[in-house]
Amino acid sequence: MTLEQLLEVASLFLAIGIGIGWLLTRYGHRALRAFDRMLPPRYLKRTAIRRRSTGSGDTP
Repeated sequence: MTLEQLLEVASLFLAIGIGIGWLLTRYGHRALRAFDRMLPPRYLKRTAIRRRSTGSGDTP
């Protein structure tokens, strides 16, 4: 591989990385918010953890 080919490959990876970084900064917050909406609310998660930790035979 010549130096010119190596520089081409390096610039290609750099351009792809810059593009992915730009997309994440532009749309990352929206994607995380949409993913967070699919999950149950945080208070339900906490109560589920509390109920599991009460014991095997206990019913809260």
